[in-house]
Amino acid sequence: MICPKCKTDTLAPFDQEGVEVDFCSKCFGVWLDKGELGDYHELSTDVPKYNEVKDSLRETECNCPTCQTEKLYEMKYTQEHNIMIDICKKCEGIWLDAGELGDLEKIATQLESLDQRLGNLSKGMKKKGFSSVADLFSNMFK
Repeated sequence: MICPKCKTDTLAPFDQEGVEVDFCSKCFGVWLDKGELGDYHELSTDVPKYNEVKDSLRETECNCPTCQTEKLYEMKYTQEHNIMIDICKKCEGIWLDAGELGDLEKIATQLESLDQRLGNLSKGMKKKGFSSVADLFSNMFK
């Protein structure tokens, strides 16, 4: 896939804590398909409180690596924080510049309760075919 920042064929799949993201070895940015950012942070959505930040959308010069011809739009991740993410309106994939995934992880811990996040984690495990935490661990040690 073509990196939206470098505009070179440098995006390659990379497993990040059980979520397959596309990583650019040149600029260290990360592309996440729809649902992957929420899964990574154990949140119910990729962009919490989207309605509060959608007015901050601004078109960029970068093309979506999945759709290729669609532009990415920069927007605030949350109203309270200044971290900007890039999102494709069509496929809803998200581009994060180098270091932003870790920055968002700190914010994500404050966005939903621990009970909600554990429930989201459980749903994510079921989507991947695991029926329980015990099932997950038994598969890890086979």
